[in-house]
Amino acid sequence: MRRLLEPLAANYGYAAFAALATLLLVPLYVRLLGPAWPALALCLTLQGVLFLADGLLSPLVLRDAARARGASAWMTYRRFLRAYVACAGVLVLLGLVATTLLRTRGGDGLVPALRLALLQFGLQFANGAAIAFMIGHGRQREANLRLVGFALAKHAAALLALLAWPVAAAYLGAFAAVGAIEFTANHVRLRRALRTAQAAAGGAPAVDGGRRLALFVGGSALGLAAAQLDRVVLALSQPAPRYGVYYLAGSVLLSLLSLQVPAARTFLPLIATGENARATAAAMLAVLAATIAAPAILVALFPQALLELWLHDAAIAAEGAPVLRLLMLALVMNALYAPAGMLLVHAHRYGTIAAANAIIFAAEAVVLYIAVPRAGILAGAFAWLACGVVQLAVAIGVWRSHIARDRASTPGQALD
Repeated sequence: MRRLLEPLAANYGYAAFAALATLLLVPLYVRLLGPAWPALALCLTLQGVLFLADGLLSPLVLRDAARARGASAWMTYRRFLRAYVACAGVLVLLGLVATTLLRTRGGDGLVPALRLALLQFGLQFANGAAIAFMIGHGRQREANLRLVGFALAKHAAALLALLAWPVAAAYLGAFAAVGAIEFTANHVRLRRALRTAQAAAGGAPAVDGGRRLALFVGGSALGLAAAQLDRVVLALSQPAPRYGVYYLAGSVLLSLLSLQVPAARTFLPLIATGENARATAAAMLAVLAATIAAPAILVALFPQALLELWLHDAAIAAEGAPVLRLLMLALVMNALYAPAGMLLVHAHRYGTIAAANAIIFAAEAVVLYIAVPRAGILAGAFAWLACGVVQLAVAIGVWRSHIARDRASTPGQALD
């Protein structure tokens, strides 16, 4: 039980800290920056989009770090560090090209801040290799304490910088400076720990070949694209006030969906190394039912009342309630799929992941094409429901195959 509770507490504890820090500090940043706040908000939005790329690599790091022992641990970490640095480099380079084009079109005022945002992103993204490896390797408490400590240092440095120079560049520069220290400190910490363990038993790590890795990254990229498709289509097709309502309803979905991250960080390493992967996935399902599905059902039952309580605007609450109800139902199905997705990663079934995400993307595109002219912002919720139905079907298939396999391997059960 302790093997489960300690990482759960560490991972959910950091998630709670991050949410609380945002809630308390964003209003302070808005007051300090004044008219400069929109520029920083744009930079942070850009970073948020770029950080979606972490989902292409972190599941593999969590799984392989959990399995790595002895000399293979250092080799595994170096392999993923190179992948993270290369990915960060490509994204930063593309961003720099985009800022150059922006400057030629009269966006000179934003370019320095955007370039600092790209620098900060590159350092923080590369640091993700060390954090994911620590978590996968059973160092959840240390990893999350380091995240908290460096987050506090970043915010302290940013607040001091803004008191002297209230512009977006001051915030971003402070975060980038502390981020460079964080990346170096975490890398040095892991290098010392893992090189010391090189003498222990442990052969060369089992790694996916280039084609298999490309299949996983490509399939995961399709999943990320599907998750953004509704907002892109509605932002381009709907009047700003209506899209604003959808954005508010969607923010509730994304807030609850983010609770999957600490669960995945806790359970994927256990699934990857445990003797009974299905039982561990079932425990993850129970956690997600309590932390995501149950709150989502509650919100679906009383969407208008909860929106009005949150926003203090009866008109927006009335318009957003039908959308929020359907989004919450889709979220319940997504939560039921997540443990099955971890079982697919554990078994290296990248083809199934890619096929499921391709079907989801196609289904969402068809639903949006048909429903947007007729249903407006409600079409986005229909798209999420289509996604949830596909995910639920995949989850049922994965669970049935694991149950059948377990029965076949248990004496006396093969003919049941």
